[in-house]
Amino acid sequence: MSDRSEYPLQSILIAAILRLFVLVFFFAPSPLPAQANDAVQYEVPDIPDSWAEALRYKNEHFSVAFLFGTLLDYTTWDQDQQSIDQVGKQEDEFEVRSLRFLFAGTLDFMGPWSYVVALESNRFDQATENPRFALMDAALIRRFADGSGRLVIGKQKQAFVYEMVGDSANLLQHERFLGPFFVSRSWGATYTRTFHEKRLGLQIGWYNDWFEEGGNFGGQGNHVAVRMTGLPVWRNEGAQLLHLGISARYQEDENGILQFRGRPGSNVADFYVDTGSFEADYSRQVGLEALWQSNRLTVLGDYVKTWVRADAVGNPQFDGFYVAASYLFNGELRPYDRSVRYSRRVIPGGGWGALEPFVMFGRVDLDDAALRGGRMEKWYVGLNWWATRRWKMSIGYGDIELDRFDALGSTNQVLLRMQWIGP
Repeated sequence: MSDRSEYPLQSILIAAILRLFVLVFFFAPSPLPAQANDAVQYEVPDIPDSWAEALRYKNEHFSVAFLFGTLLDYTTWDQDQQSIDQVGKQEDEFEVRSLRFLFAGTLDFMGPWSYVVALESNRFDQATENPRFALMDAALIRRFADGSGRLVIGKQKQAFVYEMVGDSANLLQHERFLGPFFVSRSWGATYTRTFHEKRLGLQIGWYNDWFEEGGNFGGQGNHVAVRMTGLPVWRNEGAQLLHLGISARYQEDENGILQFRGRPGSNVADFYVDTGSFEADYSRQVGLEALWQSNRLTVLGDYVKTWVRADAVGNPQFDGFYVAASYLFNGELRPYDRSVRYSRRVIPGGGWGALEPFVMFGRVDLDDAALRGGRMEKWYVGLNWWATRRWKMSIGYGDIELDRFDALGSTNQVLLRMQWIGP
């Protein structure tokens, strides 16, 4: 029989809900006078749309816009003794999950070029265990004159699977789940092109972090990614759609070493699955993705399979997947961006915004050959409240099982989030 925490789960849930109201009370902005040019009126206070214009500048040579976003989280845990023995005691914690400052604009003196620079305090990264400010994006973007694609050069996301390419703050669930199979940002170049009235999409990217990490070019390892997507269903300007995609990724070793590890969909948790560092030549990955949106319902899923060339540990194979679904009661839909091949944030129609319950199930398996990184499964349910086009508040409950070190550990998680992304 497992030795559960002395605090019952019901108490944790009640405390979590109370903390959500405390967060809303202390962090919500003061009421502002309504502006005549604001198209939609919300009951939750927010800055007027007109204020965004004060953060933009443009002349005949260039333009610049300032954007700011923050995610505030409180996470609480309940573990059995097997889980504590596997990964240690997970501490209840409040954190600034993300604090991002972004500058973007056009470089008209260079022709059809634009740029983006983003700084962020963010530790949800395989290589980072302590909070820090880091350069998240720093890229030049060359857009094609006919609007069919673009070339991005600099630090950016890799073109691999929907969960990574899409905006993490706008996913159905709170956090990405397939973290062991990708990196958050890399230096390189990505070519994106759409075909057949944007019903088909192609992304090809090459990446190497020697520029940032130092050392020799070959020692950092080359990454190559290809993502192909299609819209076999596209009706009523995206009110009903089916998005399908397949990705492939080649990852060279970094100085002869690879490692796969991931957290259980939480920024403050320890790594639950972890192969440890091992000698390897390269890995090859294939990803499958699907997104369905229709009649207030959204269903999203990703699957990744990895083959590792590592003779010393028996050439292991790993995989992982998740499936998530949500329902928007007020009838809003996530607007799908055919240029980047994923859906953007929910824009509520007004009033008290939009409520969106969601559910997710995922599994990651890092056990194969001579490596025992663990098998993790997670059920996650929650509620998103899109209060305005910038404010979102949400709560989620997760049930995590970890099969590792010849034991089956159980963890319960409650996560509360408040985010503001604008202007």
